[in-house]
Amino acid sequence: MLATGGFVALPGADFRGQTVLTRDYDGSVLQYGPGEIALILAAERLMAEHGVLGVSLRQVNLAAGHRNLGAAHYHFGSREGLCRAVHRYRATAIDGRRSELLALATAADHELEVRFYVEAYVLPLADLLLPREMGCFYLRFLAQYHLSSMDVRPLQQTSPAAYFAAQKIEALLPYLPQGIRRARMRDLMHNAISALANVEHLANEGSLGEDEVSLIAANLVDTLTAALTCPISARTLHQIARMQGREFPSGFPKRNNRRASHSVF
Repeated sequence: MLATGGFVALPGADFRGQTVLTRDYDGSVLQYGPGEIALILAAERLMAEHGVLGVSLRQVNLAAGHRNLGAAHYHFGSREGLCRAVHRYRATAIDGRRSELLALATAADHELEVRFYVEAYVLPLADLLLPREMGCFYLRFLAQYHLSSMDVRPLQQTSPAAYFAAQKIEALLPYLPQGIRRARMRDLMHNAISALANVEHLANEGSLGEDEVSLIAANLVDTLTAALTCPISARTLHQIARMQGREFPSGFPKRNNRRASHSVF
């Protein structure tokens, strides 16, 4: 393995002849060649371990085994461009799985509950905990990305099924004040990613089997569903009313909704 100043090249990485098709944000088809795949996987791993802002493009080039230290910049333009490539590389399969789960909704002969859509969001992410040849890093990459303060809104276009599930969940919670509903939706996305990222290292150690992953996913769905649908306490209602100066508030003040857009990856 190639040592790169504290960063180690991908072990056993051989991408000769490999190509991957994915979709860009406008829906057009993108094709990643072997060199680009090596860069994407190296960035995913290094940023998962050291943070999005703690890794330079030069370090990604070295870890991917590129002799040309400008390769990442040439293919992706910037750190942000490389991060988006990581999302695109993973999102096609993840959101495809979500679409399969959501397709069950059209066959249902009864009104679907919040838990169904939480499952559709969580299960494809939990599947990433199953052992993979090149290791499991995407969940920690996602967690690090959210901590980096980079704009997540453009990335919504890579996960339309996740965004659809989020809309359905929110529509099933009309009894909650808007501000509370939006806050719980944000917590759903962040808590799902954080909880799964916290156990992802176990997958790399080979200590998670299918049964363990299924249990982790089921319990997480239970927890998130309960958090979304739990009653609002009298203390929370009192705090909302105090902030708004209204006895029966319908939501938070506008200043608290500036960053209300959902992160659904």
